[in-house]
Amino acid sequence: MPTHMPDAFEAGTLNLPGIIGLNEGLAYIESQGMDNIHNHELALTQAFLEGLQSIDGINIVGKQNIQDRTAVVSITIDGMDPASIAYELESTYHIMTRVGLHCAPREHTEH
Repeated sequence: MPTHMPDAFEAGTLNLPGIIGLNEGLAYIESQGMDNIHNHELALTQAFLEGLQSIDGINIVGKQNIQDRTAVVSITIDGMDPASIAYELESTYHIMTRVGLHCAPREHTEH
């Protein structure tokens, strides 16, 4: 139990908005069905991959199709820094991406 203020008053307070949101999210998943959600994600991913493949200079890293994959797609663009790509996607098109070594920084070091 924290003793410093204001944390001392927070330790016992339940995250009611989070609990309600989680419940609604689970209810939605139950009503739609996991297979339907998965198939919809894959259809969107297929359309995205096809669109990317039609643009010169964009390189899809990894699988080029939806067989045995998730809806995560990694790309590079010829002559552009990944951080610049992410910035442009977010600032111009409001597409949020993840870029950089924050997910696996040790993987990008020499062993």
